[in-house]
Amino acid sequence: MSYELNVTKESDHLYVGATGSLTIETLIALITNVDSLCIEHGYDRVLIDVSAIKGELDPLDSYMFSCEYLPGLGFDSQIKTAIIDLEQNRNRLQPVMHNARLRGLNMLIFSSAYEAMTWLDVQKQPVS
Repeated sequence: MSYELNVTKESDHLYVGATGSLTIETLIALITNVDSLCIEHGYDRVLIDVSAIKGELDPLDSYMFSCEYLPGLGFDSQIKTAIIDLEQNRNRLQPVMHNARLRGLNMLIFSSAYEAMTWLDVQKQPVS
């Protein structure tokens, strides 16, 4: 798995910056790690920035992940999850996001950190 996580524990949410290549294995590891970190540290809100992840899932991989892998991962549906991706990349995770929401997960994709933080209802960091 070629990815790295940069985790910051804020007072009201967990921030996770992810880098690497977008694959089914990366998504599984990312979701599993984020879920574990939220539970371990008692967070119910997480901001995941995937804008530095390169690549796309092909349609079959996206479908397989959404329908075959995601239901078995056990991600806590009580964790409110905002995902930040570049505007031009927002469609790459839409099928996954759609199926995640159908399965009761509380997550949305945003192209700006401010919008994501507003939806999460967390303290916004000052823009430098």
